[in-house]
Parts: sequence; C-alpha cells; structure tokens
Amino acid sequence: APFARRVLALDESVLESRKRWIAELRGVPAGDSLLLAGRLCCLFDIRRQQWCHITFLPNATAHCQAYVRTLLQEIQVGTLLLFDLGYYNFEWFDTLTERGIWWISRIRRNGSYHIEHILVQRDGYFEALVFLGAYRADRTAYLTRMIRVRYQGSWYTYVTNVTDPLRLPGAHIVRLYARRWDIELGFRLLKEYLGMSWLFSAKLGVIEAQVWATVLLAQLLHTLQVQTAVETGVETFDVSLELLIRYLPDLQQTAQRYEISLTEVIEKMGPGLGLIRPHT
Repeated sequence: APFARRVLALDESVLESRKRWIAELRGVPAGDSLLLAGRLCCLFDIRRQQWCHITFLPNATAHCQAYVRTLLQEIQVGTLLLFDLGYYNFEWFDTLTERGIWWISRIRRNGSYHIEHILVQRDGYFEALVFLGAYRADRTAYLTRMIRVRYQGSWYTYVTNVTDPLRLPGAHIVRLYARRWDIELGFRLLKEYLGMSWLFSAKLGVIEAQVWATVLLAQLLHTLQVQTAVETGVETFDVSLELLIRYLPDLQQTAQRYEISLTEVIEKMGPGLGLIRPHT
C-alpha cells in the first residue's frame, strides 16, 4: 500500500490478574474481574515493527470501542488502519473515512450489506462495491469495497474504504490483513518472552512502571530484529525474536570479545543457532 502514509494495526490486550497483596484487594474473590490489572490500547507500526502508541487503561472489562475514538488524534491522515471484528461498527467506519484514514476489516459472519456494483465474480473470488447494513436508515454513509476469497474450502470476506481496485488490489488486501497478526506477535513478545504476564506488584503505579520498562525493551528488540534482517539480507521474520532474546547475552559477549558489531556476530552465528532461518 505505497499510497498509505503509515500502516498500523489497532488492538487491545488485557493484563493479568493482580495478587491480593494489598488491603483493597484482599476481600476480592479469586478469579474476579476486579483483580485484572487493566488493559493496553495499542497501535503497532507494521512497516517499522514498532509500537507507536500504547495507553494503559485501568478498566480491564470495558468494551474495546469505548476508548478507541480518543486514539484518532494519534492517527495521521492517509494512514491505513488494520483491525479485527471487535471494532466492527458502521459509525466508526464512517468516522475514519471522513477523517481521511484508510481501513481494512473482516466482515461479521452474518453481516448485512447492499451490493451497488459487482467488480469481479469468478470461481473462488468475488469483489463488489457495497453499503454495509441491510436498511437505508442504518447503512454506512460511504461506499465500501468487499472482497471474498475462497481458501482451502472456506470463504474469507474483507471490507475496506479503499474502493479503487487499481490503488489496492484484492490480493494485497488479503496480504495486508494477514499482517494484522503482527500486533498479536508484539503482545506475545511483551507478555510471554519479556515476562509481563507475571506482575511484580499489585499496585497500579508499579504495574505501569513495569509496562513501560517492558515496552522500552521490546522496542529495542524489534529494532535489532529489523536491523539484523536488513544487514543480513533476509526477511524481517527470518530473524527469530524468541531465539534473539535467548542468545542475546552470549552474542553480546562475543561481540565485545572480538570487538565487532552485534549484527556481524548474529550474521555469522545466527544460521547455526537457528536464529536466522526461513520463517513460517
């Protein structure tokens, strides 16, 4: 999508439950949602593989659409936004279009729409301009483009406000939306690989400090992954973040011992360690 200023994935992630270590939590039953430490509302830059906005929200159970409109000031005109069905809302779609923000979403299983014009119809592929919604009173105000693709016997349906197929072909829409998963991999790095699934404290102030420290470390690791991929001439995901974290202390010591750059060490030792390998 070369026309897009940025390509961002939007999503939220709920933090783990706090331990009942402080007075205000001791009477809360185990498993109660009040123990949840909050949630993160995030924008992840697909091209740069970096978090570009993270907001810590104390209310872990609020619907994901409750806060998302306040994020609009963080999204530049001309940005392409990728999000899942949690943000499926006609008013939200229209607001993005009015603000000059491109978007791609999946369509709900039983989502209604009215076809205005069929662009392509052939075996395993369908593309049309539609208004989302069954009735004129509750339809989207702007035309959207719907793409349906059959893959391994199942149909996958996407909608976007990029209505010109020459600007963004259907195949590119499918590939772009698949990259929405990058933000889930980012959450995995924070929680699983960097240990944010275990909270150091029950106090929100300490939890916030842990979140920001973990995010800073994640940014450095994402940067190292991308830099290594560029300098070694491989795809970004050919560099395993999991193994990069595991071997990083030893690789740093080797770089210092031989007085060479860290990426040079990774380039030489990475394939043997499985750190650089074809991604799946």
